[in-house]
Amino acid sequence: MSQAAVFKMPAGMSSPTPGGDEADLLSSSLSSLTDSDDDGNAGRPISPQPPTSAMAGPSVCPMCNEPLDDNILETLPLRSGMNFDQQMKFCVAHRKISAGEDWKSRGYPDIDWQELDSRMVPHYPYLKAILEGKKSHFGDLLSKDIAAGKNRTLKKTEERLVPGYYGLRGLTAMSENIINEFSALLRSRSVQDRTISARGYTSFVQVVMVPELAVRLIMEDMKVEAEAARVILRDSMALGTLLNEEIADVVLKDRDTDDEDSGTLSELSDVESVGF
Repeated sequence: MSQAAVFKMPAGMSSPTPGGDEADLLSSSLSSLTDSDDDGNAGRPISPQPPTSAMAGPSVCPMCNEPLDDNILETLPLRSGMNFDQQMKFCVAHRKISAGEDWKSRGYPDIDWQELDSRMVPHYPYLKAILEGKKSHFGDLLSKDIAAGKNRTLKKTEERLVPGYYGLRGLTAMSENIINEFSALLRSRSVQDRTISARGYTSFVQVVMVPELAVRLIMEDMKVEAEAARVILRDSMALGTLLNEEIADVVLKDRDTDDEDSGTLSELSDVESVGF
């Protein structure tokens, strides 16, 4: 009597992204599961084996339990026997595919990251005016937090810092651009303006100037007014976090704040709640 089939899982898989080569690699890796028996049938592909939870109804992700449509299952075959790491990668991959489809259905633009710095330049006068005391939507929110004694550090902030669909990659790019352009003015204003000095200029950049700049960019992208752009910024944060997750290994720290009150860009990926 031959032994029962033994399922083998290939070691290691690349983290997938929607519609790209990495998603294809994950699909290929998942489909390479093989069985072998004493009759010499090693290497024969096994048939897809849906998880137990899928037998009673629609297929769901083994990690987040989100229902999976046929389009996702055709791109990323769901098989039994995946270990924890493979399930995690599968979950990230299907969420990115869904996010990419949602992105297109909402009409969000393809971001030209090479041109982003040059797109910021025309908005420098507006940003400078905010630094010099011009009232702004996000500046007013920060002033209210300061008056209430809330959100004293970037790590503890309740504000969602991700600039909409520009994601953490956009947060990094916009923060660095503003710091480089206005570093001298930021330092001088930080000893003159209570709103800036109360949290340090790094916090001011990331909770006021970055979202104000992002709103201006979204207005251009989507051909909408400021109020509608702020709604888009708020509603697209989750997509931006998932699809534009690249951040630089750069520490932006005030010289006039304690280490405890300073934040790094790498810490901002943990921010979850929305304050816009």
